[in-house]
Amino acid sequence: MKIKEIIDHIVPAIGNCKSNKKIKNKIERLHNNPEESLILEELCVNNLPKVSDDSLKQLYEETKSVKDKLEDKAKATIVSVTVSISLILGGATLLNTIATSYASLWLRWICFGLFCYAVVSMIGAAILDIKVLVQENIVETIPADSEGDCKRENYYKSISINRLRNTIRNNYVYSAFECIRNGLICLFLIMIFAVLPIKPTNATSNRNNNARVNREYTYSEATLKKLEQYNNDNIKNIIEAAIPSMQLEEDKVYSIVDRQSALFIKFKYTSTNITVIEIAEVTWEQ
Repeated sequence: MKIKEIIDHIVPAIGNCKSNKKIKNKIERLHNNPEESLILEELCVNNLPKVSDDSLKQLYEETKSVKDKLEDKAKATIVSVTVSISLILGGATLLNTIATSYASLWLRWICFGLFCYAVVSMIGAAILDIKVLVQENIVETIPADSEGDCKRENYYKSISINRLRNTIRNNYVYSAFECIRNGLICLFLIMIFAVLPIKPTNATSNRNNNARVNREYTYSEATLKKLEQYNNDNIKNIIEAAIPSMQLEEDKVYSIVDRQSALFIKFKYTSTNITVIEIAEVTWEQ
């Protein structure tokens, strides 16, 4: 597979734009020169000149009915995009699960990139479908005063142009389906990583340990005597064990009670320093 083809599959709008540009050039040529033989031979049946006026009219009506069918497909695709939004809304939870389950920063960024690509793909699909319903909602009609050979020539031109426009609409609808397909594949990959039965990473505890290493402890004068009675490391362990479950703010005073050691500890918190203000024994009456 060529690189251009890979890019067209990853970003369907690029291939869609190139194909539709060629088709619009043909439509412009037919508008400027209704007797453009190469395009007419390509789009109309070879024995079309022998077809009756009623058959020409039927072919003309068929090109308009195809337009309606393609617009119905575009509407159905928009509905599927709205359904996919519910999946996207749950993406933040999946990304958070991956962040807590994997220590690899690269994997987390890859999953984030896949999620962003999925969102952009869904938005792109909706835009392509809206173009079918709004921008490409054009039908080539037969002038009311057409008669005889002039009327047949107008039928040839209208049938050809309407078929070209239907091809453009079909390209938009197909590209929208490709966008939805790519987005769902990305969401599926993210879900696989999120639900794999692996043990959550110790990244959180590692961060806490690093913070503990970098954090200094100071003690008030009232607690210095208590340190002779209680092990200094024991006091630190009690505080550090409680910190992850607390919602702490800088320069605020907090109190904790450790049932196992029967100690009440009051301290002032900052990210780089903890000042132990009070240490006291706690008793529970039976």
